[in-house]
Amino acid sequence: MNETTDSAGMAQSSGEAVGGVISGIPGTLGDFFTGVGKGAGVNGILDWAALIIGIALLVSVVRGLKRGRIVGPVVSGFIAVALMGWAVS
Repeated sequence: MNETTDSAGMAQSSGEAVGGVISGIPGTLGDFFTGVGKGAGVNGILDWAALIIGIALLVSVVRGLKRGRIVGPVVSGFIAVALMGWAVS
């Protein structure tokens, strides 16, 4: 029994298994985000951008309110809710 041949076969099958897992990642990520988008009502790239910008604005609203500001966060909050509402509708 030749150990070199056994090691080479084991390395090849391990490499094929890892390659199979890695090649499936892009499709899986695409399916995941498609499902999340359909669940949230977001259909296109423009809707995704509006949703992400709306969430970022909401984070800035919370930061502004923590700093004791009122007017800026309120205006940003209205814009954020409007963007996110538009993205989901």
